[in-house]
Amino acid sequence: MIQKENNNILIIGATMTALGAALEKPDEVTVIEAGAAPAPEFAGAFYAGEGNCGKSYVSERCCELERELTERNVLTSGRFHIPALIPVLSQRIKDADLLCLFWTDIVDISRSENDDGYIATFFNASGLQNQLFNRVIDTTAAPSGWEAPRRWSEKRLWAQLHGKVPPGVEMNQQGIHFRPGRFDTECYFGIELAPETEMPAARRKLINAWRSRPSTLADTRIAALATEFQYSCSAEPFEPEPGLTHLPSAGFSDPLDAFDAGYRHVTQTEKETP
Repeated sequence: MIQKENNNILIIGATMTALGAALEKPDEVTVIEAGAAPAPEFAGAFYAGEGNCGKSYVSERCCELERELTERNVLTSGRFHIPALIPVLSQRIKDADLLCLFWTDIVDISRSENDDGYIATFFNASGLQNQLFNRVIDTTAAPSGWEAPRRWSEKRLWAQLHGKVPPGVEMNQQGIHFRPGRFDTECYFGIELAPETEMPAARRKLINAWRSRPSTLADTRIAALATEFQYSCSAEPFEPEPGLTHLPSAGFSDPLDAFDAGYRHVTQTEKETP
């Protein structure tokens, strides 16, 4: 049985880009997320971005989010305490009464027989469901349920480190990456991975790299390992068919940039739709 709901836009992934789009149209959108929390491409991956946020954003909602993160001491001078994005975003999802289905897997996305939209087949604790949507926006780096070309060029795994980090540490060489966190005793340590590397092998490689860390990080310890991979990919929208768009949130330089991009995309699409 195929359901047709009032929510006529399906957004795949509860990413920053997805939420930037969905929170502008909460009554028209269904968000489906395979994991348990929002912003998996940043908060779940422990990817703190490139440290260049603070630009002028198009969306007033994005500016409000930046102010809230700053007031809550989650963000300062382009540095994030990245795990704290999750409760802030979760509260916004709740306040907007946004239909966001977590722990839900996309099984298939296909054009309807009547050519009036896309049928999404997804699975969660309620079982297998089919629903018709007018539009689909996939914001994940590696789409599932429909065929898309691989658009990411690098894959990394990060860990959050705890300990005093000297200023000016540079570790972007030989497959090792470093990003400072919001606090002086917080930083993020990442490694580049081969495309086929699975999570258990990736975690072993990261731990071994940390054990061989330079003396400047000798007093740090691993506080937590990421639950998601971080991907570097194109941020350009890819539309293989009308109404089906791949807009990976991981293609943007930081969480706020990704959030603003979601707003820009959904509002621009609305202007172009007759």
